Amino acid sequence: MFFWERQPSITWATVKSVLGDLPVAKVWYKPCPDPGTTASRISGEDRRRFNIEDVGWLPTRGDYLTLVSQSDIYFAPRRYEGIGMSFLEAMALGKLVVAADHATMNEYITHGHNGLLYDLADPRPVFTGRELPTIMRNAARDSREYANEWRRGQAALKNIIADACAQRSPPLGQLGHWFRGWMDRGA
Repeated sequence: MFFWERQPSITWATVKSVLGDLPVAKVWYKPCPDPGTTASRISGEDRRRFNIEDVGWLPTRGDYLTLVSQSDIYFAPRRYEGIGMSFLEAMALGKLVVAADHATMNEYITHGHNGLLYDLADPRPVFTGRELPTIMRNAARDSREYANEWRRGQAALKNIIADACAQRSPPLGQLGHWFRGWMDRGA
């Protein structure tokens, strides 16, 4: 399992509550919280029971993705996400993503189908005996479809922006012409 503790709303205590009795062979724990916050303390007993290994700041994105790829479970680190690249990358790698039932996670994850969602106000075990490998396969498949959908929508989005800019007086009109030229170059 991989858990990057980012915010005080989702700590090791939250993770432990949601995991319940699920047997976990190893936890990669990244105690690198967002600025202005501190990581929670993990007891020696939990460190032994869950085979927790701390990882600090990783030198490259590739190093981070290597650790995520070595894990079966990815615990989403935030209560809310903007785009949610961290958990989307984990889904694309076929990982079981466990996340708070909040935006953006619940806009991509359907509980029990392609990931697991939990109530952050009352974190309880969410592993119900469903076929976890099936959920993980669904995660990988669905993330590919989300990426394809985004790519298909990019051209339409670029046209909407260019048309809106072109209909405005300078300088937005000039921006629309520049934008359309940029699109025609294959951007």
